[in-house]
Amino acid sequence: MGTNTLPDGFQNEYLLIGNAMDLWGALVTADVWHLRWYMYTGYWPWGLYAAPWPFMAILGPTRLAMILGNLIHLGVLIIAVNHMTRRLGGRWGVLLVCLCPGVFGTLVRFEPNLAAIAWTAAGLAALISSQGLEKQRAVWLFGACFGLGLMMDRLSVAFFLLPALIPLLISVSRRGLINLCQAAALTLLLTAAYYREFFLRHSGEILSQATTGEIDSTGALTEAPALIEWAYYPLTLIDSQAGPILGFVLLCGLLGRRSQARTILMASVLGGVAFFTFISKNQVFYTLPILGPLAVLASLRPRLALVGVAGGLWSFSSVGLGLAPGGPWLPEAWVSPRHTVARPPIALDVDIEPALSALSESTESPKHIAVLSGDRLLFEGFLLLLTRERWPGTPARGVVMDPHGTFEMFHEMDAFLWVGPTGEPWPSSAQIEATMRANHTDPATMPPAPRIVEAQQESFQEVGRWTASDSRDLVVFRRR
Repeated sequence: MGTNTLPDGFQNEYLLIGNAMDLWGALVTADVWHLRWYMYTGYWPWGLYAAPWPFMAILGPTRLAMILGNLIHLGVLIIAVNHMTRRLGGRWGVLLVCLCPGVFGTLVRFEPNLAAIAWTAAGLAALISSQGLEKQRAVWLFGACFGLGLMMDRLSVAFFLLPALIPLLISVSRRGLINLCQAAALTLLLTAAYYREFFLRHSGEILSQATTGEIDSTGALTEAPALIEWAYYPLTLIDSQAGPILGFVLLCGLLGRRSQARTILMASVLGGVAFFTFISKNQVFYTLPILGPLAVLASLRPRLALVGVAGGLWSFSSVGLGLAPGGPWLPEAWVSPRHTVARPPIALDVDIEPALSALSESTESPKHIAVLSGDRLLFEGFLLLLTRERWPGTPARGVVMDPHGTFEMFHEMDAFLWVGPTGEPWPSSAQIEATMRANHTDPATMPPAPRIVEAQQESFQEVGRWTASDSRDLVVFRRR
């Protein structure tokens, strides 16, 4: 975690960190209007951003503080899996789930994946303890875990916790129904305000994609052979979520004698996987919540579970630490689109710290920072967050990511961080427009920010230049 300075997770990590910084800034400045805006109008639930607040209060609004917030979710996951493993008479359940790349890989990125795994497991543990929905407190706890999970990741836990209710509803008593209605009220209390706004803003987008399959980052529809597509999620479990040995052991856990507790866990796993399979939404993150219940089911075969632990240690040493060969394990065509959930940090060819320091000519922070980059490694979104983390009270805007703000405010910006071609003195409007097109933005539909930036060359002085790669320089300018 400490060696990777870039928020380069696959699930929009840099956007999530930026949103968390926005919400934290509104909180500490008591800006009630923006606090409500960031809480209830965002594309992702604000619970994920609030979880690391204790760490942010100590370390400030840094990426490290946000990632440390994952320890809260890890603690919830360990407690829930341990409770279910002991209740069902299994062994090694906690080790099995923690050695999945889908868990230890997501632990080091500020994304909702680990939270979805943890709060799904917590909800299932509450259901198993409810004695067929008869124990009121356990059912209330289920409702609370359901609500908290929905506030950590957008809808994910619903696809695994709702199917888990089906075996219990078949023979539920009147008392059980009353308890469940009370739990539903608690879930609504925790989630209604956010999801009302979410569905008002995004229901059209969600419904339009529900039957179209998986769409990649360029907007193209991904396709796979029919038979392979139907097996995508079991194959993904073996390829990257758990690894081949541990994944096989987890799948073996689905076989065995039936009991109410086992049926609850199996309904959660099979229901969630079936949902995403039938709507043709193929992404490794969607079914990560099955890891908790699968680990518990596999723990009921202690000898086989030890084989899974050995396989998990191999996965951890290979894709986690890079000390052993292996991973990803299957042909990419079988698991496309592939997103490896555990991978080594991206090595940087340049130390960014001197450039960040050069943005200000004294110990005082810059007044307004502009950032421009067309580099895939030193992505503009990554650099924006690094400047915001270094100067928390200073506005920072990306030329490509925020052409409207750049057009309106560039004349007020006193610091400029640019990643451009080696030896180039200043970005041209043609270069900026090409970068915008590479990021799927049509300059013709945007304000003329590229021309505004190009025209300001004489107003800035270069104060530092560092080689970022064979063809790129990292350059810092300050206003004269």
